[in-house]
Amino acid sequence: NYIYQYNDKLDIQKMIEASKYFIGTHNFKSFTKCLKEYEENDYVRTIYDISFDLEDDILIIKFIGSGFMRYMVRNLVGTLIEVGQNKKTCEDIIKILNG
Repeated sequence: NYIYQYNDKLDIQKMIEASKYFIGTHNFKSFTKCLKEYEENDYVRTIYDISFDLEDDILIIKFIGSGFMRYMVRNLVGTLIEVGQNKKTCEDIIKILNG
């Protein structure tokens, strides 16, 4: 339902590869707004699939999961864009998920 306009080239293959690290059950605290009243396990979610489709020069990224927290998908996409810009690597994603 949301569009982010980015006017430069992205390495979509790197983004697809990096997205595989988000699939599965993880603590996504680093990718959402942290709330004081949340317990640590409240940040655990499962992402079942992430798909990428290119339609008329629009890259559509679809997330399927058990549930999403505020800003979570926005931050995941932002991280994938940084991978596509060669600013972050798959290793960076692993560090963030484990952090």
